Amino acid sequence: RELELVGSLRPLIGPWCLARGTAMARPVWFLLEAGGNLANSVLSSGGVSAFIASGQFLAELADTGVSKPLLVLAEAGALELLKRCQRWDWLRGPEDAQE
Repeated sequence: RELELVGSLRPLIGPWCLARGTAMARPVWFLLEAGGNLANSVLSSGGVSAFIASGQFLAELADTGVSKPLLVLAEAGALELLKRCQRWDWLRGPEDAQE
């Protein structure tokens, strides 16, 4: 049953991210934190990858500190999305870059 739900999530989550933008940052973060098949399924969505690479994901989560969302992306094997990041204003200063 769980695999069925994960399979159903993939075609939905990407369009949600593209349509709802920053409102999806925390739900995506929570799904990535779950790890395993769920995180893999979420990251396999082109819409989610585009959302993360747009910079909106990290900008919306800036209040959590830079390291937490980046750690979740690293654990999910998705740091390469930062190479495509379109904006960097989520880095608030040198201390965020060091973090």
